[in-house]
Amino acid sequence: MAKPVTKAAYRLTDGSKAAEFIHEAWVTATTGRKGPVLLDLPVDQQKVEIEVDLDVLIGSTPVDNLPQASDADIEKTLELLKDAKRPVLLSGGGVNIANATIELKALAEELQIPVVTSGMGMDTFLTITLYSLDVWERCLILHSVTKQLLKLT
Repeated sequence: MAKPVTKAAYRLTDGSKAAEFIHEAWVTATTGRKGPVLLDLPVDQQKVEIEVDLDVLIGSTPVDNLPQASDADIEKTLELLKDAKRPVLLSGGGVNIANATIELKALAEELQIPVVTSGMGMDTFLTITLYSLDVWERCLILHSVTKQLLKLT
């Protein structure tokens, strides 16, 4: 049930392994593309007493850098955008995570491509700018805005 909105879902079946369980969920949530994980902790397992050194547990958690696109990937993407008949950029929360709002604006202006944002990315691209098509969810709800989106692209 949680699969569409989480990176992973974990169910604790052995309370004595709670530390490893939480550690694995933390690593999953914070490595690669960051995202939510679901921890299912049944009541009977919540009552199990364990000893754990939180400094060791948290200190041993690797937090990697954000994934980086290669120069070749960037060039290919630019070519695809330039060759597209009706390109649209969809800006989501990943733009915020990467601190790339300035780069997004520059890309949209340079290539003159409209930008629509997801709910998580609504602050990544100001809706008052020339190339903004507003927030995707609102575009889907408002038929007239959806028509405008199709005309502009």
